Order: sequence, then C-alpha cells, then structure tokens
Amino acid sequence: MSDTTEASKQPYQQAGTTDADKQFNQGIEKHMTRNSELHTLTTGLTDLDELLGGGLQPGQLVLVDGPPCIGKTGLGVGIALANAKEGVATAYHSLEMSAAQLGTRLVASVSGVDLSRIKSARLSDDEVSRFQAAAVQLSPMPMWFVDPTRRTVAQLTRDACKLKRERGLSLLVVDHLHLIAEEGASLALSLEMAISRLKRLAVELDICIVLMGHLHKRPAQLHAFFHPHLNDLRYQSAIEHYPDVVLLLHRPGYYDPTVDQTWANIVVAKHRTEKTGVVSVAWQSACARFVDAPPPRFTSPHQCYAEAAY
Repeated sequence: MSDTTEASKQPYQQAGTTDADKQFNQGIEKHMTRNSELHTLTTGLTDLDELLGGGLQPGQLVLVDGPPCIGKTGLGVGIALANAKEGVATAYHSLEMSAAQLGTRLVASVSGVDLSRIKSARLSDDEVSRFQAAAVQLSPMPMWFVDPTRRTVAQLTRDACKLKRERGLSLLVVDHLHLIAEEGASLALSLEMAISRLKRLAVELDICIVLMGHLHKRPAQLHAFFHPHLNDLRYQSAIEHYPDVVLLLHRPGYYDPTVDQTWANIVVAKHRTEKTGVVSVAWQSACARFVDAPPPRFTSPHQCYAEAAY
C-alpha cells in the first residue's frame, strides 16, 4: 500500500495543514491586525481606564452594579457622554427614564448645574448660560436614546443592529438588567438568558455593551469601609460567567452620613483579560456624576479602608 493511501487514512495531519489550523492561523493574524487598529472606549475616568488596560473594548459586556441610588445611572451616563464627545457612535437604552429625563441628566453632567435646580427651573443667570452652552455642546454628538418601551432583548437587538448598520454603533448602554423581560422563565433564568444574549450581541456586532445591574442582595449588611465583592450579587452563579468586566460601586457616605459624601470607589471585581483592583473617584451628587479624584488611585480588591482614620 502506498504512503499516500496510508496517510489518507490517518485521523490526524501534520500541524498547520488542516483547515482548522489554517483558520486558527488566520484568526491570529486577524487578531494582531485588529489589535493594532483597535479603538478603546473610555470610561471618562483616567485611573479606571488605566486599570482596565486602556479602557473598554469592542466585544465586551461590562456589568455595573451597586445598591439603589448609589450612582449607577450617573456612571452609565458619564461613560456614554465621554465617548460621544470623542465622536463614538453611542446609544443609551434606559428602561426607567424618558429621553427628556436622560437629556436633563446629560445637561447637568456637562454643565455642572445642580440637577434639582434644572428640574425645578430655578436657575440663576450664570446657570442658564451654562445650561444653554451644554445643550449646544451636546447637540452634534452621535448619541441616540432608545425607546424605553422596548423591553425585551429581541427588541433591543433589532434596534442595536439597525444603529450598527446605519450609524456605525460602537457603544450601547443598557439601564438596567432586571427590567429586561424574558417571558416564561424564573427571574434567575430570565437574567441569565438576557445577559448571555447581550454578551453574544456585543461579540456579533463588535460593540461594547455597558449593562447596569440591580442585583445587590444585602446592601444593609455592607459596611461603609469594606468593598463589595462578586458574592454580594444576587444570582451570582447564573450571571458572573458572561460579563468580561464587573464594576461594583461603593460610596462610604451611602452607608454613613458622617463621612465625606464625595468619596467613592469603583471596584473592578472581575476583568477577564486584565488585573482587578479598586479605583478612587469623586461623586458629585448635585449633578449626578463621577469625576477623577486625587491619589490614592487604585489598590487591591481585597484591601479595606482603615477605620482608624475615622
């Protein structure tokens, strides 16, 4: 029997000769080319971008979580705004607020005008000028608000595909996870189905999806000076596999009114390709935004703050 015939019966071939090997090598080449051209997306926070290896990446699903009213929407709006300012096609899908309400949050974030004063229309002449200047600045930005009545992943997917095709969508912010309905399933299964489909959507469209969560299971038991962890999330086992990045928000003043109310931390509790850690930022409650804070910058995720300082 000839060598050729014998070789044809072998269930394997020399490395580099099979279709799978060729596809693998092509994938590596494509990945290297893509990395050289990759446009990272900013979080709007210098130290957080650094800890994340330069920022957020296309294809990533980023989960932002924390107890109610701690600033999740403020961070989501800040991420969307920072990228839209740089010309990145951005969509914000809020299941809680109308486009008018989101617009008010954006203007407050850009202008620094107190959000409550904007809502009540009690503005000084200087605040009116800042408000108008912010509105002019926002007008040409490539940002779109998605209809809040579209509450399923299927509807969100259709909207995202259309924005990708027509506008070159790069960033989608979804606020928030537990309001995305998946009929005929328990809450845990519904959340797992929704988050897995959103991860698939991020990969298929090559966009970054930032997803606000509302999954803290025991906020009353968290201490002002101890960082939250992944196991503080409800349904942790069902959802933690899918996000590439998990950001947990922590403000000591949320739990203790006697401490500095501007002091805030963003815990990078999971990062699939880079290190984790804790970034110190400042929370400006009047205009509902996070901004860069002076050092210390970031620390180990397991480090807690020294109570002796207080």
